[in-house]
Amino acid sequence: MNKGKGVFYASGANAWDGHKYVCMDDMEDGRPCLVYTFGISGDISFEESMAARGCDVYAHDHTVPRFPPTRYKNIHLVKLGIGGTDTDQVKTLSSLLAHNGHTDSVVHYLKVY
Repeated sequence: MNKGKGVFYASGANAWDGHKYVCMDDMEDGRPCLVYTFGISGDISFEESMAARGCDVYAHDHTVPRFPPTRYKNIHLVKLGIGGTDTDQVKTLSSLLAHNGHTDSVVHYLKVY
């Protein structure tokens, strides 16, 4: 089990965001890894942590005006959210998987915030 990085927000909440405990038992170096995340706001530390391990990361958030910068080419930032039906701003998980060619792929980690 590994803990991802995080950021401390000293605002009204005074809370950490980004720290996630992830079971890594089935993850081996060099094997393909696919991660889908929803709700990144301004913190992509979890996504960068997974990308640093070699995972292809599809990070979604339809509520942010712009995405934070990242140095990883295997992070795909998508301005869409997840929902029960397809609209202009949200799509179903099955629609997103089909759009990205992942219908028959295993999603190793799914983070919804």
